[in-house]
Amino acid sequence: MAARFESIVLTDQLELPARDARSVRAACNPRFDLVGKDLLALREDLSSVRGGNRIQRMEECIRGSLRGDYQVQLLSGHPGSGKSTELRWLAGELQ
Repeated sequence: MAARFESIVLTDQLELPARDARSVRAACNPRFDLVGKDLLALREDLSSVRGGNRIQRMEECIRGSLRGDYQVQLLSGHPGSGKSTELRWLAGELQ
């Protein structure tokens, strides 16, 4: 069964940049999906510490594919590692 995430806008409830431990924990809480303006305000590009920009390579494969040539990609990681956040960001870039 998929986890249910709360639908709140973190950036409406947090002062950013975070200045105390409570605000840092709230901004990094994996219980919340980063969507909309939260995605733009809170997403960090961590490709340099994750071993390269795999999301950019996914984007290049998708953009370079021919019409009707559906791409199959595997994106794995532990819970809360940012897989959904990266895919939401990629979807926005592709639109």
